[in-house]
Amino acid sequence: MVALPVLPDYPSTTKWLTERWKAIADKRLIDDAGISDNEDPNQSVFHGLKLAVMDPKVWLLALTYHATIMRLSSR
Repeated sequence: MVALPVLPDYPSTTKWLTERWKAIADKRLIDDAGISDNEDPNQSVFHGLKLAVMDPKVWLLALTYHATIMRLSSR
């Protein structure tokens, strides 16, 4: 709860970053996810959900998480 006001939503909306650091963070978002938060500021939640469902890293994380939970609950 304490960290919620401090955590940034996107580099472009973070007030405490300089313009240079915003550009660096935006470049890293583009390199990692292939998109930028500056492309369309009015994107819907469903667009984000679609991006998450199509990302193989999300599925790998889900599989790893469930395998860990199943292993721990079988003890």
